[in-house]
Amino acid sequence: MLKANAIKLFMLLHFYHPDSNGIIRNLDAGELAANVGCNVRTIWNNLKTLQEYTYISYSKNEYGLINILLNDYENYYLPANKGGRGFLVVSKELYKRLCNIKSLVSLRIFIRELLSLDAPELKGQASVDYKKIKEIRNLLPAYCKPSVIKEKLGQESDIFIVSFKDDVVRFQISINNRQGIVIDGEGSKVICKD
Repeated sequence: MLKANAIKLFMLLHFYHPDSNGIIRNLDAGELAANVGCNVRTIWNNLKTLQEYTYISYSKNEYGLINILLNDYENYYLPANKGGRGFLVVSKELYKRLCNIKSLVSLRIFIRELLSLDAPELKGQASVDYKKIKEIRNLLPAYCKPSVIKEKLGQESDIFIVSFKDDVVRFQISINNRQGIVIDGEGSKVICKD
């Protein structure tokens, strides 16, 4: 499974306006590092990881800049019955808030919840979701026992207000954050494979 900086980098790449084939040219590793909140070496390591997982292909040009191909980009917007995998449109503000999440477990859960609340049948109207810890745990690595999930989700977030009742977790979009979650709030997109 991808680590937090790899997830953040993959999402960030979509803000660089890939062409219709998913190609992004002449990216600076220093700029990527500043946006993700890590160092340049971490960017190179995570580019390699994303390539190993086949999310991207990349090369370094003669000027030290990075060229990237987002694999399967042409299928992002297709309906499921035609091979589409789904996507989430994220504002730059929400991306920054996701980058502030230090816990990998929380980051994974919050992205899943954003996808869940953005389901087509909800038509963007839902702001609360309930999930059993068992459901959440099925999407996480084996080390994520219920106590780990509760501990990580119990940390303060400016994306969701999280509460627990027995084995159920309640996720409510933070009212103060509602502007940041509005789909395509700044006109820029992050497309997240599900």
